[in-house]
Amino acid sequence: MKEYTIQQLSDLTELPVRTIRFYIQKGLVDRPIGERKGARYSDEHIAQCLKIKKWTAAGLSLEKVAQALSEPPAEIPTPPKAVGEVSMKTCIHLAEGVELTIDTDIAKLSASDIRSLANTIIEQLGNR
Repeated sequence: MKEYTIQQLSDLTELPVRTIRFYIQKGLVDRPIGERKGARYSDEHIAQCLKIKKWTAAGLSLEKVAQALSEPPAEIPTPPKAVGEVSMKTCIHLAEGVELTIDTDIAKLSASDIRSLANTIIEQLGNR
């Protein structure tokens, strides 16, 4: 299992460290592995932060996010994209001339799911 510092978690999720600590304090994100300067975060922490970020972008309050985390709703609406709006996509170079692009706002895949998918495709491309 890959582990990250809080700064790396912040960089990967594009959330301020202070916000991540607030989410942990409120019980929205799991406590880190270890304590103080030795604290580490996993792919699950990344997934939790990105889920909260997505839901708040869709207009849910933190109270509703907490409720959704305890009882996941059937479907959280993805906000419509406005003209000129910036969206984040993950682009992975798999082989010469082959790239995988994932709209992380829509795909609902964790970082480990994306890595697994990319590795499977890379294996298949290598078997040609």
